[in-house]
Amino acid sequence: MCTPGAVSPAVTQANLKWTICRKGGYTAGIRLSTSVTGKEKELNAVCYGFTGRMGDAEYDHLISLRLGVTPTTTATTTTGPPH
Repeated sequence: MCTPGAVSPAVTQANLKWTICRKGGYTAGIRLSTSVTGKEKELNAVCYGFTGRMGDAEYDHLISLRLGVTPTTTATTTTGPPH
């Protein structure tokens, strides 16, 4: 499966102030390390048919981390040429 999307169950209407709207930022605290995303990027590239250099590829969330996507799934990511 390439990309349907998956939102984080940890982000709800009731806790927006302490999750995605918190001062100091939300994404820095949930973003995965490149040691994890590098491997995912290569696997994801195959799914999307990207055949260029991985150094030139964008690995991006289709639903922004700032909107409460779960960072631990490849269901919301895509690999392709830079924007």
